[in-house]
Amino acid sequence: MKKFLFFLLLLITLKNLFASYQIISDNSGIVVSVFDFCVDEEGNIYVPNYCGNELIKFNKNGEVVLRIPIKGWPWCVSVDKEKNIYVGAQYNKGVHIFSSEGDRKKIIKTESVKKIVVDSETNIYLLIENKIFKYTKDGKLIENFSNSGYLGPFENCKDISVDKEDNIYICNSKKIVKYNKNGEKIKEIETDNFTAIDIDKDNNIYAAGNHKLVKFSPNFEKMKEEKIEILFPRSIKIDIEGNIYISDMSKLMKFKQDLTPANEFEEKNFIGGKGWKDGYFVMPSGIGTNKEGNIIVCDFRSNRIQKLNSEGNFLTKVYTKYEYNSCVFVDKEGNIYVGNIAYHCITKFSLDLVPLKIGDKIEFGGFGKDIGKFSQVIGISIDEEGNIYVAEGTGKRIQKFTKEGKPLNSFSGKNFIEIEGYCGGICVDKTGNIYITNATKHCVMKFKSDGSPANDFISEGKPTNILGSYGNIPGRFNNPSGICVDEKDGSIYVIDKGNARVQKFNRRGEFLGWFGSYGYKSGKMREPTGIVLDNKGYLYITDTRNSRIYKIKIDQVFN
Repeated sequence: MKKFLFFLLLLITLKNLFASYQIISDNSGIVVSVFDFCVDEEGNIYVPNYCGNELIKFNKNGEVVLRIPIKGWPWCVSVDKEKNIYVGAQYNKGVHIFSSEGDRKKIIKTESVKKIVVDSETNIYLLIENKIFKYTKDGKLIENFSNSGYLGPFENCKDISVDKEDNIYICNSKKIVKYNKNGEKIKEIETDNFTAIDIDKDNNIYAAGNHKLVKFSPNFEKMKEEKIEILFPRSIKIDIEGNIYISDMSKLMKFKQDLTPANEFEEKNFIGGKGWKDGYFVMPSGIGTNKEGNIIVCDFRSNRIQKLNSEGNFLTKVYTKYEYNSCVFVDKEGNIYVGNIAYHCITKFSLDLVPLKIGDKIEFGGFGKDIGKFSQVIGISIDEEGNIYVAEGTGKRIQKFTKEGKPLNSFSGKNFIEIEGYCGGICVDKTGNIYITNATKHCVMKFKSDGSPANDFISEGKPTNILGSYGNIPGRFNNPSGICVDEKDGSIYVIDKGNARVQKFNRRGEFLGWFGSYGYKSGKMREPTGIVLDNKGYLYITDTRNSRIYKIKIDQVFN
């Protein structure tokens, strides 16, 4: 159970990582936990879905063609020349063997298997506790395999592979070692923290890890090396045409023979992707835009603020003191305000990302329940007069300040509006109305400038200041976050984070349409967070878990 919880936490924290060349996602909306996979001669891809307790088979276009339920946390997979499927499970220990149609044929009882490969004679190699064991296709252990009945133990062994002559390759954090089919060492080479390995039909060796993909000749001479945006490569496979597939925790990516990304599976309609390079993101959260059409984006998992033009081209950047920046707002003068959820503060920058003071302070706020202190800065908005509104997550309130950071007793004599539930986002329109997304109550709340309810929405024929409730049908929400208002017609755009979409409403709260659904491909999102509407009718949305920004034309998407 501890192992399961650890990996579940790891997935929630790190499944991050979208690239424009990703091709595989489970089109049912269930997360595919890609710790291992394999590719057959026809280009079909087999993925054990660890958290979903199933084996999923995709065709070469990334479409699901077969699902096999497997209890016990399926972890690794291999396919033989007759397309029999071998799946190793972590809890329901052993190797589960299925026909190509998904019919169960046999179970080989073993300890928890980390990797499986099958050679040309259908012998089965299993990586178990840093040792490699060899079984016949009938499930019998070959006891004369090397002197001790197994290869190893190896220190921190990560992956194994077999070439067309049935030579065996292992890689760990320090080296790649080649053995013949009897377990006798042939050659080894010291390497730089590789975590995945495979061999092509010409016996060239491909290894991935440490943000790079490297190709070696059969004699272990380095032929080519490319930097790639992969944080945790778990497995690498080469198909019969020489295409390279690499799993990166919660997705699968494809590269050409020259090690460059293969983009033919997806039309790119977003900005950026996962990475630390300029113009790329590490879980982008807050987003804003200025009158010139530039966009300002903060990364949640870094302390980086980037400025890009409207086409997504990088312009400049700045680093804040802390990571976990959660929100951005750009005022009408072009000043940039950045809120931090973990350090409970707001920092201010000029149009060119030069730090500025709010009043006499470099950092405005700090943790606390007192006025002027915050408990999770989750949203910032600024009205026509330059007053600053701050939405607090666990603080469950909205505070209002002058542009110098002084508290204002403007909410019926109080300094704040108390919210029953966690705030998710905030927007103030040009007339001073305040819109709040309530992440706990799964709704949008509207207040007048004095903090009293603005009963402008219609629900069941009655006026109310509450829009929506929990659900996934049109007009319902699951953990709403960012919100913005079109000043031209009063339309309201709400990030429906838990349902992975953006919903549009008119000023009376009537549903007009939505954009997005859960997934990795273009037009899909994972935990979107921030949203802003520019002066040309474009919405910018931070697709946080996919580490990219959507730019959509509202009159094309919602009409």
